[in-house]
Amino acid sequence: MGVEIAGVKFYGSPWVSTNKTAAFYCSRNEIMKKWNRIPRGIDVLITCQPPLGHGDADYIEEHLGDVDLLGTVACRIGPTFHVFGYSREAFGMSFNGYTYFVNSAMCTRSYNPSNDFIVFDVPMPDRASKSSPNINYFTGLVQNSIIRKKL
Repeated sequence: MGVEIAGVKFYGSPWVSTNKTAAFYCSRNEIMKKWNRIPRGIDVLITCQPPLGHGDADYIEEHLGDVDLLGTVACRIGPTFHVFGYSREAFGMSFNGYTYFVNSAMCTRSYNPSNDFIVFDVPMPDRASKSSPNINYFTGLVQNSIIRKKL
């Protein structure tokens, strides 16, 4: 599901491919169908699972990120920010030259909320207004267009 606020487009997806007990688990064979629903033109992508190699190491240095999500973010979507928090041990940020990857997990592996907040500014388009922002909700792609409903 996505929302556009004052010209900035946010999109969130809860799916993960590494934890079979998760409420939004999807097998490696099926996960790409979920990532393909993320529309192009997103400014801030919010997922549970990180992409492979960006803030995805666990406590034994295994990678929990999804390779297909990395390809989707880097090659198709190209958001300014990709925010996630699934891997609690890899809190922090990285940058690939186009996208800032933000692992915003507040809790440690033992659920101790000891990580600081990560605060970042999202640039607003010139045409946007902070005083009276337009808010539009949208879902994924249908026939290469975005379905919108205005409130």
